[in-house]
Amino acid sequence: MSTKVTGILSEFSGQIIEIPFNEKVGIKVGDAVVFRDADECEEYGIVKFVSRDTTDKEKVLFSSAILRLASPHDLQKVETHNENVEQTLRSSKKLASKYDLDMQVFRASYSYDGKKLHVTFTAEDRVDFRELVKEMAALFKKQIYLRQVGPRD
Repeated sequence: MSTKVTGILSEFSGQIIEIPFNEKVGIKVGDAVVFRDADECEEYGIVKFVSRDTTDKEKVLFSSAILRLASPHDLQKVETHNENVEQTLRSSKKLASKYDLDMQVFRASYSYDGKKLHVTFTAEDRVDFRELVKEMAALFKKQIYLRQVGPRD
């Protein structure tokens, strides 16, 4: 049996989050929204599809929901976080070099509430970034999420 879902491109993780479709919300593709994520936190994203059938229920975040269309205040909050991204990328690359890690940092984003930092990188092999994470947490004063992606991602 299939389930109707809405897909939201999360600004924080850069991944499409599938949540149960709710026709009462009244959203369309391209809308900026604030939604509840798997950790019960508010996040910002862009609607990529609405009311699509899926049979892969493991991908659906049933605990998640769209809370509202993004207001001008929400958009300003996201823009404020995005102003720091270039500096964050430069600092992350310098720290990776400092620890002589063979990784290419290419994306950084802040959570909607600004408490978490998500950094995405590529690397040929596994990377032991424990010391890097500690220094990044001290420098940025945020909870750090590092994600390695490869050709399949």
